[in-house]
Amino acid sequence: MNENKDNSILNLEMAFDYTEKVFNARNKTIDNLNTRASAFLAFGGVLLKFGFDLPDGCPTAKTLKILTLLCLCGSVIANLVSLLAKGSGYIIRPRKLMNDYFYEENIYLKAKIINTFIEAEEELDLDAIKKSKFLNCGIILIALAAVISTLDAILVTIFQAMCK
Repeated sequence: MNENKDNSILNLEMAFDYTEKVFNARNKTIDNLNTRASAFLAFGGVLLKFGFDLPDGCPTAKTLKILTLLCLCGSVIANLVSLLAKGSGYIIRPRKLMNDYFYEENIYLKAKIINTFIEAEEELDLDAIKKSKFLNCGIILIALAAVISTLDAILVTIFQAMCK
């Protein structure tokens, strides 16, 4: 019986360490996504400035310029949405640990902390999925804007006489 208790304590220690590592890794993933979204937000904003300077001498060029600007604006919005703050789920506050659980058995308290880590990690996982979807959308829209603006420039270059 004593061996089972010792094994349970070791398993709980291992579960605690693993859960803490997963939680910290998920936080790092969120930080990386936020960094990338910030960079693409800034890049999209700079490209918007260049988009306003695209040639628009003929109806087709105007249409391509408008499409480029819409894609870049969509990218900026997608990256902004990706950066919106979200809570990390329920956690046990340190004061609550000291006030309410101070005299509890270590094994019970560790199990309670693990459960809060699990809930918070699940929330962070959902947040990471949302952030990556909006980030990918923003990147695709920037790429699409680049293709459209290139077509605009080629069209105006080839048909200069018609697009003045």
